[in-house]
Amino acid sequence: MAPRVAIVLNDDFALWLFFRGLIKELVARGVTVFAITPPGEYVARLEALGAQHVAVEFERFMNPIADLKTIWRLTRVLASKRVDLVCNITAKPIVFGGVAARLARVKRVVGMVEGLGYGFGAADTWQRRILRGVVSRMYRLGCRLTDRVGFANPDDRELFIAEGILEPAKAVAFRSMIGINVQEYSAAAVDDAALTTVRSQINKQPGEILITMIVSRQCWSKGVREFIEAAQRVSAAHTRARFLLVGPLDPKSPEAIPDEYLRRHASDRFQWITFSHHVREILHLSDIVVLPSYYREGLPVVLLEGLAMGKPIVTTDHVGCRETVEAGRNGLLVPIKDVDALAAAIERLVQDDELRQRFGRESRMIAERDFDQRAVIERVLAMWAIPEAAA
Repeated sequence: MAPRVAIVLNDDFALWLFFRGLIKELVARGVTVFAITPPGEYVARLEALGAQHVAVEFERFMNPIADLKTIWRLTRVLASKRVDLVCNITAKPIVFGGVAARLARVKRVVGMVEGLGYGFGAADTWQRRILRGVVSRMYRLGCRLTDRVGFANPDDRELFIAEGILEPAKAVAFRSMIGINVQEYSAAAVDDAALTTVRSQINKQPGEILITMIVSRQCWSKGVREFIEAAQRVSAAHTRARFLLVGPLDPKSPEAIPDEYLRRHASDRFQWITFSHHVREILHLSDIVVLPSYYREGLPVVLLEGLAMGKPIVTTDHVGCRETVEAGRNGLLVPIKDVDALAAAIERLVQDDELRQRFGRESRMIAERDFDQRAVIERVLAMWAIPEAAA
């Protein structure tokens, strides 16, 4: 009988956006896949992949009564669906899904840590210390109930081991657990109609060098302030340089960036777009991809997309980000929160057309060699012990 696998994540959009390749591969192997998320507009897309969606609500923040209801609902779902393996992704699912899986007597439980987020960030404040303590205890409980835990980068694996959150034998580091579809993200796959839409939206002029930063949400630790300040310096010295920031506001975040701050810096040299369905086409038109993050990243998807699209990368020598750059080969690494270093790195690439092209070619080679989604999925499913073909 084919395995019955449940994937638990507290965001239907994230499950579809980042893990659709994994779901498609499981379905292709004859696995019955249950996608367990809160209800949302991406449920239909998950079902179109061949997964059966089950709606379970998750509170974004701690809420004891709601959280107990979530665990009870998860337990009933896993038991009724006779799940053989459950994969819990991110902190709350790892804890709640771990408890529910054991109550439901699921045979195998795995977890996936796609970055540690705000509580484990670079800033050392009392609020972060309290949050980190709470999240660490949550992870410790969840990991005790989990057979294997995968990490998107080796730094997070080592941190969990060093702090006694997880036993070394249970921990696996992947350097991205989702990879990048190098066929979907390529110059050959660019959609002409979408490209026309993007061209009109950003109005890139001949001879301009477009430096692009894309984030899932606007928060300070993604390096937004540093990017804007570097943009002001570089564009003042180089009229060919034009900067594009893409990403929606996140008003509920403790690091929320005010709408007024971003709009105040808008100019003919700096443009902010709140959201786009055409990231591939934006990257195709871009000359440099930048992410000056000091957020506790897993491995930023936009950097993988930039690699696959053959773009030079400028990012921080920080957890997750550094995994995408071989310094001096396909990009440049800068210290976190260092506007001088960031501006200098961007300026170096703006001034050197040949260097940008060479870095871009190397980025594409690295994407194909290290982050091809097909190979990454094979490694993940080997950890899960899913057979290559359905029984």
